[in-house]
Amino acid sequence: MAAGPGLGGTALWRPSPYFAFGGTLSVANFAFRPAQSSTLADGRAGGYFWGLLGRVYFFDHGLVEPYLELGVGSGEVSTRARELDAEYEEESGGLAVRAGGAIEFYLSRHVRLGPAFDWTRFNVSQVRRCGLGRCVALDDASNGQGTGFSNISVRLSVLLGPGL
Repeated sequence: MAAGPGLGGTALWRPSPYFAFGGTLSVANFAFRPAQSSTLADGRAGGYFWGLLGRVYFFDHGLVEPYLELGVGSGEVSTRARELDAEYEEESGGLAVRAGGAIEFYLSRHVRLGPAFDWTRFNVSQVRRCGLGRCVALDDASNGQGTGFSNISVRLSVLLGPGL
């Protein structure tokens, strides 16, 4: 798999200058290129994470806002490819943990922008393969199942309410 576009949203309540918590949802698409020796073509892949998120901030004021975050929720990775005249899809997902951080720069009193990285990993509790009009549950111990993904992104934060 290779890089692709993604989109996410997070809503947090920040009761103190150093801590915030709330919910998040992010989806990502990846380039999936099956091996030349396989009979698969037109591969695509994607993943998502949704859950509860907590952030720890390092400064209570300034032009830069670095933070670390930790989330718990649900995640999934799916791959799709065409083989001959049929399309197959495989999904794996389960309870997920997300860890990451960012360094955002204030553009104005209520707008921040900056680079971010997060890593999402899940415990595979379900694996399903669909094709030719039917779906089959696979053994979650099978090799080759997706168990997570990473994001490198640019975050735009819009702060609502009075500043801290």
